[in-house]
Amino acid sequence: MLDANPKLIWCTITGFGEESARLGYDLVVQAESGWMSITGEPDGEPMRVGVALADIIAGKDAAIAILGALVARGMSLEPMSPNERRIHISLADSARAALINVAQNALVTGNDAKRWGNQHPNLVPYQLFHAADRPMIVAVGTDNQWKAFADVVGLDEMRDDPHLTTNAGRLASRDRIVSAVSEKLRTRTADEWIDKLDRVGVPAGLVKSVLESLAEAGASALTGIEPSVPGTVRLPPPRLDEHGAEIRAHRWSVFSG
Repeated sequence: MLDANPKLIWCTITGFGEESARLGYDLVVQAESGWMSITGEPDGEPMRVGVALADIIAGKDAAIAILGALVARGMSLEPMSPNERRIHISLADSARAALINVAQNALVTGNDAKRWGNQHPNLVPYQLFHAADRPMIVAVGTDNQWKAFADVVGLDEMRDDPHLTTNAGRLASRDRIVSAVSEKLRTRTADEWIDKLDRVGVPAGLVKSVLESLAEAGASALTGIEPSVPGTVRLPPPRLDEHGAEIRAHRWSVFSG
């Protein structure tokens, strides 16, 4: 088909690669890609991510690859080869690539990654804490943010401790810092803390439910909630290979509307 139509871009998504006959299910891929081994509480069971994220990432990788091929086809003065127009995406490869910093840590240190629960392996404090009314997230990512955070929550002694001015020092004192921060944050509501931290540029946020999050999504075409631009669904989704014969016969009028 690729030889017959020099403009055709063909993308295939599999579970474990084009040479594998294994069925590709998100949960299995999450397990075998290493995701589940790093998700969950340190002493708990390996845990899946709450959405079918391996499926989603592979789909986005496919879309990006197709768009890249289309741009290359439009810019090329010479016809693209069949190999350049044939795209293979696998859930397993996409999930493994998404390990990013976790994979880098493991490769650099030679130590296998582990579960950290809601803590971060490389940053402190960067995790879930409980305010007086509900859980919240504090994400101190820089040394300046640490100083501002310690000042806001009243950790004056820690703010001025020279051993804690760098993230490396805070990593070495993780338990001490987490204990002190936990005690302080329980004294006020999450909204109060977030308001104070926002003012000094320290990332923080509420742990919201799905309905809370959706209720705050602005109505727009971008979010897909009550789109502001007119549009209608004109046709039902095609059945499997419904347009296959037309595509194979190189008749593209079916896509013109």
